[in-house]
Amino acid sequence: MELSNIFESEHEESWRTAFLQYTELYRQSLSIDVAMHFAFFCWYLLWQWDEISFPGEMLSPYEKGTVDTRNGISRTDLLFDLDVTTKQLLASPENTPVKYLIVLSLMKKNYPYFFKEETFSEVKRSQLLAFISQKTLADLGTKVIYDYLQTQNTVTILPAEKIAARTIFPPNSLIQSYFTWLLD
Repeated sequence: MELSNIFESEHEESWRTAFLQYTELYRQSLSIDVAMHFAFFCWYLLWQWDEISFPGEMLSPYEKGTVDTRNGISRTDLLFDLDVTTKQLLASPENTPVKYLIVLSLMKKNYPYFFKEETFSEVKRSQLLAFISQKTLADLGTKVIYDYLQTQNTVTILPAEKIAARTIFPPNSLIQSYFTWLLD
């Protein structure tokens, strides 16, 4: 199993397949890349839980928000996996690519209640931002996302900067799709 296979499932919005693929790959490979993409996947599904329509599902918008398991994916499992992967990413920030630390900080900033306080508190996020600010941001895409994290402003982002931010993540990955949507 490779991440590129999972990115294809994400691109096709085959959420259950992607979840099962991530679960299997994460058990096989505790790499930082797998942890970040799995964390983002969990965060994204939690964020979009009420909006996603699974094949054959006949739930009202109210019901979607109240059930724990949909299409074999449990919101409780998503929260658990987000916590586990976040712990791994934060265990040694010096070994985690700065672009991933920035994305994790943005995830926490946007939806802090998805993260356990003891795993990723606002104090830890502030410390992480201080750590990031000491790093050299080697590429334009990472700089753009870092600036967005600080300002939450997309108006002043130039077209070349938007392209740069999209290209730092693998094609068809959910993270790449998210930043394409966010910055357009």
